[in-house]
Amino acid sequence: MDRLPPEQKAEVNKWLFDENATYHSVVERCLKEFGVKVVTTSVVRYYQREFRARSLERFSRTIHQKNELLKILNEKQHPNGNYELMIRMAENMAVEEALKPEDERDYRKVGYLAH
Repeated sequence: MDRLPPEQKAEVNKWLFDENATYHSVVERCLKEFGVKVVTTSVVRYYQREFRARSLERFSRTIHQKNELLKILNEKQHPNGNYELMIRMAENMAVEEALKPEDERDYRKVGYLAH
């Protein structure tokens, strides 16, 4: 998997993370579409590595956003401005939750944030 060119890795990422393809189907598609034979264990290791990296990136982004929010709230100290900012953040969180893969999505959270 590590030897695939960037455009093929992007396609594999799409299969794994957007389409939730099985490891076996990724192995078959790599052979069919790229002419590259890969084994299931390499797909599993690749997925786990990418998932960890994506999770860390998402966590880092969340921490950064929270720090930015605290900085803005401390600077503004204006109730209306703070309320509007919180509404925008709730909207963003609802959209982010709605865009998660179906098996990870929490519809109650989306509804609560949208409300």
